[in-house]
Amino acid sequence: MAATTGQLSPQLFSQLKTAFAEMRRCGDGSALLRRHCCHVQVTSQARTAETQALASLAMSQPTSILPSMPRSRNRRRDKPRTSGPPDIDTWQPKLHPSESLNQAFYSRCHQIEREILSRVAYEKRFNENHFDSGWAVEDIIREALRELLPKRYAVRAASLSDTKGFSAGDCDVVIFNEEWFPAIKVGPSKDSRKVYLPIEGAYAVLEVKQTLTRRSLEEAMRKLVVCHRLFRPPVAFNRVVENDTSNSCTHWVSNPLFSAVVAGDLAEGFDTDAAVEHFIRVNQLLPRKDVVRALCILGHGTLSWGYRASEAGTSNSPEGLAPATFMTSDLYSELVPVYGRTEPDDSPFYELVQGLMNHLFHSVLGPDNISVHYGHSSKVRTPSTDGATLPPDPNLLSLLDDLCIDKDVSTESAYHRAPRLGEAD
Repeated sequence: MAATTGQLSPQLFSQLKTAFAEMRRCGDGSALLRRHCCHVQVTSQARTAETQALASLAMSQPTSILPSMPRSRNRRRDKPRTSGPPDIDTWQPKLHPSESLNQAFYSRCHQIEREILSRVAYEKRFNENHFDSGWAVEDIIREALRELLPKRYAVRAASLSDTKGFSAGDCDVVIFNEEWFPAIKVGPSKDSRKVYLPIEGAYAVLEVKQTLTRRSLEEAMRKLVVCHRLFRPPVAFNRVVENDTSNSCTHWVSNPLFSAVVAGDLAEGFDTDAAVEHFIRVNQLLPRKDVVRALCILGHGTLSWGYRASEAGTSNSPEGLAPATFMTSDLYSELVPVYGRTEPDDSPFYELVQGLMNHLFHSVLGPDNISVHYGHSSKVRTPSTDGATLPPDPNLLSLLDDLCIDKDVSTESAYHRAPRLGEAD
């Protein structure tokens, strides 16, 4: 190249220099050099023998000019295409390169618990300096449950009331069905705690204590037991959806109220064993339907209830225990306290959410005549003379003669019987 540059015009030399620069940058040397050399041959008016020789060399042996040209990174284009069918056995999901996704939900709960504990420590410092900590910890737990639970479940602070006119007072966390149940009385703002909800529409209620003492544990349990004792008609277990039921047998139910005490920390002198023992002793005094379902002490452990379902062959646990749902046979069985001590990698908040979601999965509430039950008795009057009634429709009466047995809706529906456009009725 150095021997010929002196005989080339500056314009041709500049064009060839540009071609080699693009070859190094793009890696497609042969195509670029052919394009530039062809451009030189077509547009140049002063074709020298050296230029034609260089172009010929580039067209015939492009790889010898730049032997170190990098290969294309797109290896898929380099693979030869086959005319046969694709190898579908290679279409497999790939393992996530970092954390296993099967533990992602647990990791979310664990992270939320650490945030709550950090906020509890922060609020305790403010209390020591006589600042009002407000309801910060409750707010964090409500917001966390809003993120973790499916969107069909509303999470808020509210008061629960029944059709008899009784109320349990203000509750820290109420998980409510807003799709089927209206509020009895709304608050002055969207986030107001001064809202009254019907007990029939509540799935769960939680009481949150920033620091748990023997007295605060009893206060929380008292509030939850009062919620259980509101008038709440049982809903049959085999109810399919909120507005569909097949019978009224309530030996098994689908609408028990889930209740739990959630504590951010333990007070000095009140350790985990003392809290768990006192929780069990108080529940032993209660009727089965008033039992508080869980005690969750963040950073320490969670206690819930199980029953020995191995006799019915419904348990896979080594101890033969199944979670007590307070819905089916466990209503009539001996309940066993189930407590998991917390190791550094464990999360009591995850255990609480897991039990709560299991309860929500099996729960179906009954909104039957909710507006009537929370309304008032109305007196009606009928006409005292004839002539104001609507007689039966003869066209509808004639439909009663049609037999519905063995009717195929795919070929004998009203759509098939309707006259087509242009046809007479």
